[in-house]
Amino acid sequence: MVVKIVKLYQKPRFRIESGIKVAKEYDLTADEVIDILLNKFKLKPKWFWRWLTNKCRIYIADPFYKTVDDSAKSELCRLCSQWLGNKRWIENIFDCDDFSYVFRALGSLINYERRKGYAVGIIWICSRKEGWCHATNFIINSKKEFEWFEPQICGQFNFDVYDVEPILIVI
Repeated sequence: MVVKIVKLYQKPRFRIESGIKVAKEYDLTADEVIDILLNKFKLKPKWFWRWLTNKCRIYIADPFYKTVDDSAKSELCRLCSQWLGNKRWIENIFDCDDFSYVFRALGSLINYERRKGYAVGIIWICSRKEGWCHATNFIINSKKEFEWFEPQICGQFNFDVYDVEPILIVI
């Protein structure tokens, strides 16, 4: 599978003055996050094929990230249960992509509260063998490993057993 990587942090950004101080604690560079993703899904990008046919796109927003430690993971689970625990899947109204967007937003709220940029992302995957596609989430844990997070159950779910291929990754 080929992949296109878009490093959004290399583009100028529209900024509204905030004056908020940010902790400069980082465990990962954007390139390290990309390597974790490429290794996880055994994606081997080659520039020509990546340009010619893009089957997977990775959008990475920031140059540095903080790994998701146990404390942040617990807070994510707590907020997920609070905001999504009683929500049920409704086709075309509130389905997998909506769950994953809310979970990603909760990650952003934790980033804001703690002034850290935790590695929490959205991932669209497809299983050719099973014949379905799905939007879910992931984190990069303190061991610098990719870890699935399914917001519909507010916990881990191993999608590896379905031999999934990533279509879109946003972090």
